[in-house]
Amino acid sequence: VILDHEQYHQKMLEHLNTSTYTPLKKDPTDSLTRKLDVILKNLLKNNDIDKAFYDACRTAHPRPPQLYGLPKIHKDGAPMRPIVSFYGTPLSSLHKQLSLVLQPFTHSPLRIKNSYHFVDILKEHTYPEYPYLCSLDIKSLYTSCNMKQATATTLSRLRNDPTILPPTVSIKAIEILLNFSLDNSYLEYNKTYYQQNIGGPMGSPLTVTLCEIEVTSIELTAISTCDDPPATYHHFVDDGIGQFRDREHADSFLTHLNSLTDYLQYTIEHPRPDGTLPFLDILIHPNRSTSIYRKPTHTNLYTHYSSACAPSTKDAVIRSLTHRAYKICSPHLLNNELDFLIHTFLANGYPMERITSVMKSVKSSLKKDKQKTPTLSSVLKVTIPYHKEISPKIKQVLSRYDISSTYSTPCTLRGILSSVKTPTPVTKKKNVIYSIPCQDCDQFYIGQTCRPLYKRIAEHEACFRNHSHIDSSTGNIKSSPALHAHENGHTIAWHNTTIIASCNNPSQLNLLEHTAIHTLNPPLNRQLQGPRINISWNQLTPNISKTFGNIPTHMVLPSSQRNK
Repeated sequence: VILDHEQYHQKMLEHLNTSTYTPLKKDPTDSLTRKLDVILKNLLKNNDIDKAFYDACRTAHPRPPQLYGLPKIHKDGAPMRPIVSFYGTPLSSLHKQLSLVLQPFTHSPLRIKNSYHFVDILKEHTYPEYPYLCSLDIKSLYTSCNMKQATATTLSRLRNDPTILPPTVSIKAIEILLNFSLDNSYLEYNKTYYQQNIGGPMGSPLTVTLCEIEVTSIELTAISTCDDPPATYHHFVDDGIGQFRDREHADSFLTHLNSLTDYLQYTIEHPRPDGTLPFLDILIHPNRSTSIYRKPTHTNLYTHYSSACAPSTKDAVIRSLTHRAYKICSPHLLNNELDFLIHTFLANGYPMERITSVMKSVKSSLKKDKQKTPTLSSVLKVTIPYHKEISPKIKQVLSRYDISSTYSTPCTLRGILSSVKTPTPVTKKKNVIYSIPCQDCDQFYIGQTCRPLYKRIAEHEACFRNHSHIDSSTGNIKSSPALHAHENGHTIAWHNTTIIASCNNPSQLNLLEHTAIHTLNPPLNRQLQGPRINISWNQLTPNISKTFGNIPTHMVLPSSQRNK
């Protein structure tokens, strides 16, 4: 255990109780969604964006962004790394589209793509008169970057090169949407809402893009205006590395960098006493050879061979680490790394023959021609839960019909033991099967909704208040609970609405509703069969119903009635 719940909560509050955040009186999700819709409609009306971009920027039934923290266990005191769960929030789709549009501006000669790219850079750029390598780091980049300045830098580059934009999106639209995004950055933690005043949410693709553009601009300016620049300088997100003559030369460039910005703080890491320098997951040796770097807190624990996951997942552990060794390690250091990996795999329960087989296949694949032959992709791709006996057979059957399948692990030990996100209130949950009971009798209704539950319940209540439970034009029933209340003079217990089941994918709702109706026989439902579900599913409904949560007492029917 790294932190108990109280310590975690205290550290998160310390992070929030700064000038970076301002508490809000209420959840701004709904009002922000409406404001964005108005802006997008105006831009569409004025032909500043097209219909495709308009649709892509909207998020259906959004939820508030949630802040959570991950402890940096490799640092003293385990400080928290703040992360915002941004998917499905009011601005998530907008941020994604803006990030895609601005992506070309992130490509620069300073940018390191990954560790493999850096090894290639190190081999290609060797300057004997600049033997001193050191790394630079930006402190708290995403929560410190001046996003207004980053936006100004981005817009300036757009005006200089408007061809980067698709013809269906104007610079005016980008400016309006960028400013709207930055002015409405908020998050929720422990049922309290905060406005973020400085930086951007760490979890948004737009934050990453804008920060990359701004950091590149600062560092290019530093190199071009420095009287004595480094021989080379490159960066990966907030980690930079340069080649200097000596320590004094490196410190001088650091001072120059920090003089160009009052909101980002660069720090420097010099080589260790033995001359090695860690950068990303690479350990650079004095002679510029490279090997794998592991932090002191690294445990060498990977997916154990006895774990209940697919064999391909276990093979991927061996394959990925072996591939990394071949790509990063210098030839004279490679065997040491491979031996270390073999001992690590054995400690994680992997059989020696399996280790040897996969490692040989990796070596063989690296020797082959790198040109890839084009392959036809499957017409349909599905994800199925992994079960040792059943899933491979299902995968084999699906492949006959050109359906590609991948495995998922629905339940993990981490998911069971640890939860750092604030639980979603019951009334705000989406993609649920719900039950509404009558307060004056034992009858109840079962329905489904892909929207937040409170919105669907509010519609039922409105049908009751407005006597609109039957559509006057079609004669169809709009709300069975409201109809029951009016016909019998009963009171519906709206506040006792319960969730029977939930799912991540709305496409599963019809089957879950059918199962609930078929097994629980709700008296207020008009038919005992779910929508658009064939009765052949009835054979499986008893097993599916076992996944339901605790069934409320108002839904427990006598076995005789349940079998009718």
